[in-house]
Amino acid sequence: MAGDETLTLTDSEDLRNEQPLIRPVWTLDLTSTYDLNDSDAITLEIRQNGVLRHITIVIPVTTTGSTTSQILLKNSDGAIIFDSGEIAENDTHNFAVDIPLSGVTTVSLEPSNVASTGGNITTIKLQGV
Repeated sequence: MAGDETLTLTDSEDLRNEQPLIRPVWTLDLTSTYDLNDSDAITLEIRQNGVLRHITIVIPVTTTGSTTSQILLKNSDGAIIFDSGEIAENDTHNFAVDIPLSGVTTVSLEPSNVASTGGNITTIKLQGV
C-alpha cells in the first residue's frame, strides 16, 4: 500500500579536511517517517565515498507490537552490501562494519507491518572514514 512514507537525509558532516583527523570523519543522519497505514519499503540514494565503519538504527515503538524492520544497503550494481536482518522495535541497534562505499549507495528501510501510530520516526546514522 503506497502512503506518505519518506526517507530523508537530515544531516551530513564531513571532517576529512580537519587536522588532526577525528574519527569518524563523516556522518550521515537519515530520518524516515511513516503514517499509521504505511508498510512499504522506502529507499534513499546517497553519494558517499569512503569506508562505512558504524551503523546505528533506532526503531520506535509501534502499537502493532510485533513490527520489525530491516535495513539494506545496496551498491550501485544493486548488490546487497549490508543487511541488518529483522530487528525489533523500540530499541537502538548498533553495527560495527567495514564496508567500502563508492558512488551511489541505496539505503532501504523495510518494515514488516504497518506502524498503527502516525508519525513513526526511524533514524539511521552512518559513520565512516
